[in-house]
Amino acid sequence: MGTANIYVDRVTKYYGRVRALDNVSLSIEEGQIFGIFGPNGAGKSTLFRTISGLTRPNYGEVFVRGAPVSLNYTRVRRHVSQLLELPEVYDYMTLWEYLRFFARMGKVEPRLIDGLVWDWIMNIGMIDQAHQPIRGFSIGQRQRMEIARAFLTNAKIVLLDEPFIALDIAITERLHRYFDDWVREGRLIVITSHNLDAALKFVDEFAILSRGRVVDRVSMTDQHEVLITVRTDDAAGTAVTLEGIENVVIQSVGATDVKVQCGQETVPEMVKRLVEDGAVIYEVREENLIEALYRRALKNARRR
Repeated sequence: MGTANIYVDRVTKYYGRVRALDNVSLSIEEGQIFGIFGPNGAGKSTLFRTISGLTRPNYGEVFVRGAPVSLNYTRVRRHVSQLLELPEVYDYMTLWEYLRFFARMGKVEPRLIDGLVWDWIMNIGMIDQAHQPIRGFSIGQRQRMEIARAFLTNAKIVLLDEPFIALDIAITERLHRYFDDWVREGRLIVITSHNLDAALKFVDEFAILSRGRVVDRVSMTDQHEVLITVRTDDAAGTAVTLEGIENVVIQSVGATDVKVQCGQETVPEMVKRLVEDGAVIYEVREENLIEALYRRALKNARRR
């Protein structure tokens, strides 16, 4: 990790009486893929538009590579590229023409444009559509095209708002490999999504947004951990056995369930010990810890 490429300082944004962002503070470092996750209406798109300067906050400030967005919009736009909805005005262009046009707009060296455009057409799996007009493209093809456009500049930061819409598994995996290589060169990708299953495969770290507030921040270094629920005839006795197993952390003990956090490799030993101690086990259910943390953060936020 490097220095903070994006710093959101106590940002609040209203649309009429609706508070879309509520005193949000967030620091995002270069050299990673960072996620901003939350349900629909959490404020993810508003936060993106505020970071890129398309929306001004009522209070607070956003800094991009040290420059305040409200005072240095032109400078900030040189550093930031964003996934956008395609205006119909470009529908007459072919894919090749469209990407070349935006590469020129992004100040890419003229001698490099054709090679970069062709590389990206291959990256998004649209070689056969390179010289076809955009107006005939499906939603998924347009989404791939817009991802390519976002990366065809000299921007150090790329903001991808819901990038997984209508993308198949093969293209998603191909983009994942490219994104990883791209950020390792000291750049930054920020992804918003309510599709946690797809997004978790990409990110190094993420913040959880709910009702316009950041309610948690999670590092994927804990990804190897799992949350195990053991349903048994004797929850209290099962908890005593589990407490004696190294690297098993009890999260809760209910009437029939015991929830523990542990490494995935510990699960077989845990079940073996319980059987040896005479426990009657009805079910052992495994849950990804990151997903559990996400759901718990949203649940706690709704209670506030």
